Amino acid sequence: MVQGLIAVGDTTLAALTANDPPAEPLACGEGCAYCCRVQVQVSIIEVLNIAHGLIEKLSVDDLSALKSRIAVVDDQTHGMTHKERGVLALPCPLLSDERCSVYDTRPFVCRAANSVDVEQCRIMLAEGANTQVTSYEHQKTVYATIGAAAAAGLADGQRAAGVEGDPGGVVLELASALRLALAHADPITSWVDGALDFTEAQAQRL
Repeated sequence: MVQGLIAVGDTTLAALTANDPPAEPLACGEGCAYCCRVQVQVSIIEVLNIAHGLIEKLSVDDLSALKSRIAVVDDQTHGMTHKERGVLALPCPLLSDERCSVYDTRPFVCRAANSVDVEQCRIMLAEGANTQVTSYEHQKTVYATIGAAAAAGLADGQRAAGVEGDPGGVVLELASALRLALAHADPITSWVDGALDFTEAQAQRL
């Protein structure tokens, strides 16, 4: 489902870009990871999709090493607000050589992030969220809208089916949620069965 939504977002953005391209070229590129040092807020379905892909792709040793990196970051940032997390500027545990190791399945909020000026991103990270970054609004809107609609749709489906447990629309902090998900050999089944509880990973919104 998540992969299908990603495809919808990519197709929609391509059409919008063709008709109304950004006024300035985007500065985002491989190896630029300033935006990978802030709090990432995600939905349950995104976390489950990422966790499933990691379990399928990584060797036992590589997965163990990743779990350790995630735990280190979570121990330092657990329960922090978006602003508090940004001050630390810790790299996302999914970064490898300044590149996203889950790029194809990265969260919608990460897909939405973009900038026309790398220096603005550097200043934002150094000085805080009050610094404005000039970005391509269509990209932000497309993925933010799809991400919110997907989470809300899952929550509605759960209610209609009488499913109890974590509501699909809850907002999670990525590192905390991945730490919980990767503790299960099959996180999707564990969540459906009620054995995986994301309560501790809920993001602080302030």
